[in-house]
Amino acid sequence: MLELDNYRIRYQVPVFTQATVFVNNPGDFSDKERLELMNNMVGEFENITGSWGPVGTMYFVRDFMQFETALKFEEEEYDYDPEEPDKKRHSGGPNFKNEDLSTFLVWPEYDFWTGFIQLQNDTIDGR
Repeated sequence: MLELDNYRIRYQVPVFTQATVFVNNPGDFSDKERLELMNNMVGEFENITGSWGPVGTMYFVRDFMQFETALKFEEEEYDYDPEEPDKKRHSGGPNFKNEDLSTFLVWPEYDFWTGFIQLQNDTIDGR
């Protein structure tokens, strides 16, 4: 076992170092500027030489935006107007809606994020 550990220290440790970055107070991502700043920061980390890119990043926003897109298209199916079948119901990409976060975290595809995301309600009346 010691010999294996020596090989690990000699060959693996010098070239493979994991960085863990926690953002304790990310702010309100429904503010597009704040979200863009965070996306840019994550993008910069992902483009560092030797980085695995998006595959190696645990960034919940990507999954959440996919979730929001799915919700948006689901709502559009119910809003279908046979009089205007070609009318586009959506414009641009999905928005980050804080009120959808709790629903996102209980969906089976995304419930693993509960280990990384802590929701906190800071409103005065607790709603």
